[in-house]
Amino acid sequence: MSRHLKRWLNDEALAALSGVYEGAIDAVVEETVTNRFKRNEDGSPIKCTEPVICFRDGWRLIPNLGARRALIQLLGPDTDAWIGRRLVVTRVRMENSARWEKRVALASDVPTWVTDETDEPGDDPIAERDEERDDGNDVVATLRFGRRR
Repeated sequence: MSRHLKRWLNDEALAALSGVYEGAIDAVVEETVTNRFKRNEDGSPIKCTEPVICFRDGWRLIPNLGARRALIQLLGPDTDAWIGRRLVVTRVRMENSARWEKRVALASDVPTWVTDETDEPGDDPIAERDEERDDGNDVVATLRFGRRR
């Protein structure tokens, strides 16, 4: 029965998982969800349709726009082809902030920054993406997403 309970891979959940989650994609669906960042004129939260990545172990992730772009570069635009692919989602502190951001990578391509305590926040995500195109015969191995700093 617990597999029917929705478990969202948000900041709080990632923190409880020691900042790293790895899972296989089971489906990518659209769901109507409450967006706590958008409000109606009366102040009530807006419900909107968002893409949801469902993992085989029951975890779910709503990727933001940056994550969606990164996932399209990593896995291609056809979400049906994402089924079975393993992703790693990590939680990393934002530069000069108490806030955290999520980063995504293919599980087979997890770089050292996932567990490296010396990773400098504020690294330019575009520069990191370019550095990882070293062999020239594969799509981008790892992308950070979030706002550009």
